[in-house]
Amino acid sequence: MVTKPYFVILNEVKNLLRMQEIKLLFSNKLRDSSGFTLRMTVLKPSPFTR
Repeated sequence: MVTKPYFVILNEVKNLLRMQEIKLLFSNKLRDSSGFTLRMTVLKPSPFTR
């Protein structure tokens, strides 16, 4: 098994978490009035993205 660099693993985990967040936000959007503001904060570029 090839060990990936630490930042690659972090990046994959971050992408998975983001996909989960977006799925949750889309499913909650129908019944949550604050879903729009939540979505805007998620889609804002985070300080960790390069």
